[in-house]
Amino acid sequence: MVRKDRTFIDAIKNYYQSDIVDEEKHDTEVENMVYIDKLKHLLVMERDSKKFKVYSSKTGRLIQSVPEKNVKGGAIIAADFIELDNTRYVATCQNNRMINFWDSLNYNHRDRLPTADIQLCLKWCGQGVNRLFSGGCDNKIHAYDVLKPTEL
Repeated sequence: MVRKDRTFIDAIKNYYQSDIVDEEKHDTEVENMVYIDKLKHLLVMERDSKKFKVYSSKTGRLIQSVPEKNVKGGAIIAADFIELDNTRYVATCQNNRMINFWDSLNYNHRDRLPTADIQLCLKWCGQGVNRLFSGGCDNKIHAYDVLKPTEL
């Protein structure tokens, strides 16, 4: 159903398609994307892929595929950005029951945290909470200390 109020109609009239076009070849369907505002990066996860792609949100160009070399891991499901004091990581969860931590400057692998079950989503809660939360196939929410890294 189309809204008939003037503001909505005017907003549609002012829509212009972006000039940014993804020129990269994807092996499978894009299943998930995470925007990291502090880095101006868009993380793209393809179905059943052991890598994620990092794009510049300003230009739409591929910066790199992560990991560049073989790091033991399963297919990447979700990601989030972690900033705690001087620590800045990108956390990813995989279907091999691991949470991996990547340096946000160069996306080098920094650490890993085994989990009891496959985790399907991640969310960093900073500013006083300073915990990484995940939701898994076990129908539970888990909390982690990212500096140790351990489950709480």
